[in-house]
Amino acid sequence: MSIINRFDTNLSVHNKIKELHTQSGDEGNVYTWMTNNAVDLFTPNGRYINDLVRENLRTYMRGEVRERQAINILSDKLPNITLQKFCSGAKEDFSKGKDLIVTLPNGSSFSTQVKPFDTKMSRRWTDPEGTVYYKIKSTSYNPSQYKPKDVQVIMFVDEEQFIIFANEKNRIVKDGIAYARFYEEPLITNFDFGIKKDTGSSQIKKVKQHFSYGTNKEKEIERLELKKREIEKLIEKLSKTKNK
Repeated sequence: MSIINRFDTNLSVHNKIKELHTQSGDEGNVYTWMTNNAVDLFTPNGRYINDLVRENLRTYMRGEVRERQAINILSDKLPNITLQKFCSGAKEDFSKGKDLIVTLPNGSSFSTQVKPFDTKMSRRWTDPEGTVYYKIKSTSYNPSQYKPKDVQVIMFVDEEQFIIFANEKNRIVKDGIAYARFYEEPLITNFDFGIKKDTGSSQIKKVKQHFSYGTNKEKEIERLELKKREIEKLIEKLSKTKNK
């Protein structure tokens, strides 16, 4: 596997290149500087190659520890499974995002992407209408990179703590640079999220006021009643399942 492919998917290496560009004193953009200094950056005897290799190795080792922890967690929660782990930079990992393939005793299988997460900044939220979502901080996770046909499970790991979500694309939203929102319950977790109240954007509230949004009380009640009925159906369905 080319070293360029390893660097290409490593955010820490990208940041190191930006740091080297800043330290060089070059006033142009980083992309032009990178092109002009490609030999020093990406060839065996290059001036900067050791800096990038060290950064890549550091994140590689951390990723290996995290994936071993994920294997231990999955093996504990799903007894008698078979696990296949892909090496960093392998085609299945690089192009499809598969870190692990889990095969269950019945022969069915699913693939998993393992990511770190910030335990101090990841929380469960409720919005003004009571919708619950999980806001996870993980600088290396981008929902758009993982297609459900390739990756069915997203697993966040920080030492002993973990969160496992199904990769339901229509239930996951990118939120800024470092966050993602999951609008469904984790498949399994041992992380204590706590709960915070999302009061909404003040700017969006002002825009809604300009359009008199929500002032038609009958329409607003009708909309909320519809939402209430759907929630009641889900509760009834879950209650029947629970009582079986």
